[in-house]
Amino acid sequence: MKSQTSQSKFQGKAQPKFKVSLSAFLVIPFLLQIFAIVGVIGWLSFRNGQTAVNEVASELRNGISEHIKDQMESYIALPPLINQITANAIATGQIDLNNEEILSRHLWKQIVTFPTTTFHYIGKTNGEFYTARRFPSGQVATGVANSSTNQQIDYFSTDQNGDRLQLLETVPNRFDPRSRPWYKTAIATGKPTWTKIYRHFVTKGLTISAAQPVYGQSGNLVGVVSTDFVFLRINEFLRSLKIGKSGQTFIMEKSGALISTSTDDPIFTIQGSTTDRLFAQASKNEIMRQSAQKLLQQKDDLNPKNPKEFELNIAGAKYFAQVSPLTDSMGIDWLIVVVVPESDFMDKIQQNTQSTVALCAIALATSAIIGTLVARKIAKPILNLSTAVSNLANHEDAVIIPEEGIEELQVLARSFNTMANRLESTFIDLHHSAYHDPLTNLPNRSAFIYSLENRIARRQVEPDYLFALLFLDLDRFKLVNDSLGHLIGDLLLIAVTKRLQSCLRKTDMISRFGGDEFIILLNEIPNIEFANHFAERIQKSLNQPFEIEGHQIYTSTSIGIVSPLNSTGSPQDLLRDADIALYQAKQDGKACSKIFDAAMHDRANALLELETDLRRAIALPINIEEFVVYYQPIVKISNLEVVGCEALIRWNHPTRGLLNPGLFLSVAEDMGAIATIDLWVLRQACVQMQTWLKSHRHISLKQVSVNLSSLLFLQPNWMQYIYQILEETGLEPKHLKLELVESTLMDSTDATRVGLEKLRSAGISLDIDDFGTGYSSLSYLCRFPLDTIKIDRSFIISLEKENLEIVKAVILLAQNLNMQTVAEGVETVGQLEILRKLGCDRAQGYFFSPPVPAEEIIRLF
Repeated sequence: MKSQTSQSKFQGKAQPKFKVSLSAFLVIPFLLQIFAIVGVIGWLSFRNGQTAVNEVASELRNGISEHIKDQMESYIALPPLINQITANAIATGQIDLNNEEILSRHLWKQIVTFPTTTFHYIGKTNGEFYTARRFPSGQVATGVANSSTNQQIDYFSTDQNGDRLQLLETVPNRFDPRSRPWYKTAIATGKPTWTKIYRHFVTKGLTISAAQPVYGQSGNLVGVVSTDFVFLRINEFLRSLKIGKSGQTFIMEKSGALISTSTDDPIFTIQGSTTDRLFAQASKNEIMRQSAQKLLQQKDDLNPKNPKEFELNIAGAKYFAQVSPLTDSMGIDWLIVVVVPESDFMDKIQQNTQSTVALCAIALATSAIIGTLVARKIAKPILNLSTAVSNLANHEDAVIIPEEGIEELQVLARSFNTMANRLESTFIDLHHSAYHDPLTNLPNRSAFIYSLENRIARRQVEPDYLFALLFLDLDRFKLVNDSLGHLIGDLLLIAVTKRLQSCLRKTDMISRFGGDEFIILLNEIPNIEFANHFAERIQKSLNQPFEIEGHQIYTSTSIGIVSPLNSTGSPQDLLRDADIALYQAKQDGKACSKIFDAAMHDRANALLELETDLRRAIALPINIEEFVVYYQPIVKISNLEVVGCEALIRWNHPTRGLLNPGLFLSVAEDMGAIATIDLWVLRQACVQMQTWLKSHRHISLKQVSVNLSSLLFLQPNWMQYIYQILEETGLEPKHLKLELVESTLMDSTDATRVGLEKLRSAGISLDIDDFGTGYSSLSYLCRFPLDTIKIDRSFIISLEKENLEIVKAVILLAQNLNMQTVAEGVETVGQLEILRKLGCDRAQGYFFSPPVPAEEIIRLF
């Protein structure tokens, strides 16, 4: 009874306090708020409906245009490539134009190798014509037109090796390739080019050809090679596209002449022996005609550098259109036009309106129910808080508690929400830190491997799906850190990240693995060559200088490429093989890309063995029994007197025999042992030079040249080492010449420059080696105390052809700077005579003598 009385008292006090005021406090404002929100949502929905349509239409046009442009660029890139393959084969002597069987087999092979190619042919200067074609049935045949065929084209079936079997057909009328547009255009331009669109001699349809002159081994013109670009394949591609519900696309020249269309509208007509082209501005297709007419009226739209959007009104209906340029370096200059009717997107507005009405009704009903429940059950906020606390404790999604009701509950809800937000922010930060690089904010190794596993799983389900990994790092990044500091290095990494991201497609992924290593996942690629072209695009981007805190920094990247086509399926194996390909790229001179193949894995293992042997061989003191110095004489051109020699190391490997430096010096650089080898060679050369001077006082040999790696100059006491060797061997500085590569000077610090000036003042000569193969910057020729420019052998090899003017310019430059010139790699008397006439001072090469041991060099004095 007492308990009941107490309960009655409690209820009596509670009811007046909450029954009316809480209902008014919670329900009415809540309903007003919902009404306001519903009104705003409805207004925004109708206002933004058209904006949404425009955005969706723009995205569709951009996507279709980019897809068409990418596909077309791949189409138009193939004919010039095939031409170049054939031209190179002829120029290098791989194909004898007088051997009809070999020539026909080569043309047949190009058609078979490139399935999208229909005609590939060559016209000789004497009027003979050889071709290979793919018939609509897929059959590949070879053809010939010469005196034996009465200058008519005979097509023959072939066996699986491309050899002729039997005559298939003869094309009527005599055929002279020299009168055809592709032959005339190539001869007129003198370089690879596209013809204008013309009527095909065989098919009678319209075509365009990529053509280029062909030169023989002696450099004489022997004919023109050409590959047709078939419009039928473009039509098939455009008609396969889904452009909204009823969108259209077409490609035209700037005159309006049609190239291709996604509709069944013809692009040309044939009347007897005449083929007439059709123009978009006169098309029976209303959409195509009005789009072209508007473009032709607005002249600026015919020369867009970037995609340009415009609108049309046709028969009272609104259309969205976009024109995009399609060009290449050989003369292609077309326009891609995509047109989509607005009606294709009106369904979205209607759906949005219906959804808005439905949501508003639900919101109103929900607000009424919630208001009633809140008014009846004051304990609900406490229950909500209890649920939220439980979720938070169990690491589930936190529930935001409404800050409403009486003051105590508001304070409690506010405090809880603040705590929950902070915890959620902390969890998000921790999760982000676990899967992102702190410096560049890129996904880290863990995130990348997770994504890679998903791509591998997808490929197991979709065999045609292909992706590729690009593993890259920055060349000479350590030099930036060592010379400019880690802060500049970090800023450079951030700048590199931004530049790499600008190269990616939306579907691609980039990750930083640490240091200067980045890895890119190219998603949904057509073939591995796409990845190779993508790598070239990255290299071009990174070759541009970076401006970091007042420093202009040049860098480049080496890239390893791998795909499931040439590697096993696990993430670890793919990453390993990409790393191996990256290493191969760095071994091949850096600033290049390499696609992984199985042989690289074998070479990597062999390289590891070589590095192990090299570490053993250079263990201090360096193994004198395995290393030996050879010398190659340097001759004064005016009188052929030996005036110097270059010291070149050889490794007498216990099992592999005598190894040239190109096989192991790069390994020594990677393992940080090149400075040890350089100083050892320098000491041996100084000892040998001193011996020659004492034993043969009247010899003309006065200087020995020694190559020094750029890594030696990173040693703190590099100059003291050189002075110490001269002092210990007794060789006067005037008898020593140091050869430096261009990277040494470009990457040098002020301290290095001052040190080189001191060496020069002491009497040591300084040469710039392999000039023209690196930076070829003229600034360092003035900044550094150089005596001689050594012209790289790559220019001397082709001296009698295309490199004459380059060598002449280098020699003139050296003369103006009061510097001597040494030509490397002289192998013929013709090269020597040209160098003599150009005023080159000295030369070295196999014409005089290969590198030989010290005891054999005396016979040359």
